[in-house]
Amino acid sequence: MTTQDGFSARLPKTAAGRAITAGNALKTGAYSAQVVLPTEDATQFDALEAQLTRDSEPVGVAETAMVQDLAVLTWKKLRIDRFEHAVLMQMIQLPLLEETIRNSFGADFFGAAMPRLVPYRPVTQEEFHSTAALVTRAQTLLAQPSARQRATLCHKCPLVYPALQAWAEESMLDIDDLLRSAPVDAEGADLSQALEDIIADAQPLLWLWENSERVQAALRRAQESRLLTYMKTDNTQRAYEDTGRAFYRTLAELRKQQDWRIRRTAVMVEDVTPLSPNADVDAPVTQ
Repeated sequence: MTTQDGFSARLPKTAAGRAITAGNALKTGAYSAQVVLPTEDATQFDALEAQLTRDSEPVGVAETAMVQDLAVLTWKKLRIDRFEHAVLMQMIQLPLLEETIRNSFGADFFGAAMPRLVPYRPVTQEEFHSTAALVTRAQTLLAQPSARQRATLCHKCPLVYPALQAWAEESMLDIDDLLRSAPVDAEGADLSQALEDIIADAQPLLWLWENSERVQAALRRAQESRLLTYMKTDNTQRAYEDTGRAFYRTLAELRKQQDWRIRRTAVMVEDVTPLSPNADVDAPVTQ
């Protein structure tokens, strides 16, 4: 069987086969009998068809029908382009598994940086400088021999004190209790533990800054590998090629039809011998 668009198709014989065929048609819309799908704009298709009509200047029913076929095929090619672009963007934006990143980056991958990697957000210079200063200050406070002095300095430090407040809120502790020398909960959480956690939490960001180029290269490799796998298993390219062949086949038929019409008109004109404007149609023919 040959479809309206010039595709060669074999109809499925079973209900299951017909269901699969219908599902395949909906994936890209390349083989859909409905020209404009519910998610598309019919006015854009009308504008496309009008433009092709102006370009081709069809005469008669046959040429007009071919131009309409060209409009349908062009519309479907554009649909496949949109579909493939949307799918590829979805593939790129899907979260990457830590194992995928680890295999792509190497053995020294910092797993704690995953929340910043998926989706990837590069570390700004301001972030790096402020985080590095926080770590340096926290390490200095942690090295203080006196717990009372450590607490006093933390309270006055504009870099460390907000981080301690955030740590206390997350741990459901009071900041004033945290600044005391004694542990503030059953697990022995104290100021030293809080400073150590703040330093540890800053390491992924510092690591991302130091390895930014390697990380971006690793992410590109992981995404390219995923896209390559998709392209090997997807049928979008086959649908695009089928639509393209049908388009150029129809275009060739339209040109043949127009050439035939022009030649036919020329022959008809040549068969008519025009009379001279001064000729007397009633004058006898001279032997």
